[in-house]
Amino acid sequence: MSDDSASAPRPPGVRANKRATLRGLFAKTHATALHDAALAITESQTAPSVSANSLSKVLVPGVSEQVIDELAEGVITCEFSCGDVVLREGEPGDSCYLIELGRARVFKRDPQQPHGDFIEVAELGPGDLFGEIALLGDRRRHATVVAGEELRLLEIKRSLFLRLCNSYREFKDIFEAAYRHRLIENLLATAPFLTVLSSVQRSALLRRFTLSRVASGTVLIKQGASAGGFYLIVLGGVEISKRLPDQDDGVLIATLGEGDYFGELSLLRGDLARATVLATGPTELLVLSPGDFYELMSKHPVLWSEVHEHAHLRELQIHSLLAGQGRLS
Repeated sequence: MSDDSASAPRPPGVRANKRATLRGLFAKTHATALHDAALAITESQTAPSVSANSLSKVLVPGVSEQVIDELAEGVITCEFSCGDVVLREGEPGDSCYLIELGRARVFKRDPQQPHGDFIEVAELGPGDLFGEIALLGDRRRHATVVAGEELRLLEIKRSLFLRLCNSYREFKDIFEAAYRHRLIENLLATAPFLTVLSSVQRSALLRRFTLSRVASGTVLIKQGASAGGFYLIVLGGVEISKRLPDQDDGVLIATLGEGDYFGELSLLRGDLARATVLATGPTELLVLSPGDFYELMSKHPVLWSEVHEHAHLRELQIHSLLAGQGRLS
């Protein structure tokens, strides 16, 4: 997929009987379970009819009929033709979507070819949710979603979403679980760091990490202190700067984004951090403790080789930059 394929016009929203639409959608049973900070959804048989109380349990166990009613009152029905772009990566976002009918394809830019083609990371169908990252994260679309066939969606605007999250903790919990699952799912599909491992090995590896959310301006690593672990950027970005002798301000030596990692230099050398790492916006990180880092590297020699080679290259680039021969970006 290239940018040229993302030029289809955005069709207008189409209003309908929203309560009836939601009841029809959630008649399809979903069993939800949290596992390793992810939401797993299993499809089963479609029931011919359900009560409002049953619909509450379908959306998430413990959700009241009032949540379903308020959601039904506020959602907007939208229709898209095959090939239409629903969301475009990089655009601002103020809503999320539930698929009522049809299928959608999800693409992300190849991080190793930022101006090239996209990678298809998922295909979604009836009952699936997308767009929640913009609402719970940094209000930016992190994938391009294209209608794979005639598509009917239920759009949940930010104002409605936030009102329900603030009023009903169980509603917020299920969306945050879906949000974490989507972040990790995207990372598994696109992070260059993980390409040396099989899909099974990637999933097993990520279970050892802890998900951490930090605000813009947070100092994650301070020069001269312990790095504290190995950090993998899931969402957002960081700046790495180095303070030189007789200088008050640090020199910017790197900017890192989604799929990049840091902290490995201190772990490989076994010494204190030689640079400061600062979050440049709201940032989601997967963090691995030093002990887990060494254990996992010993179990995956191919991963150790990749990290060691990358660390050596990064040190050469930093040395070149500080010597005034170039700039690391």
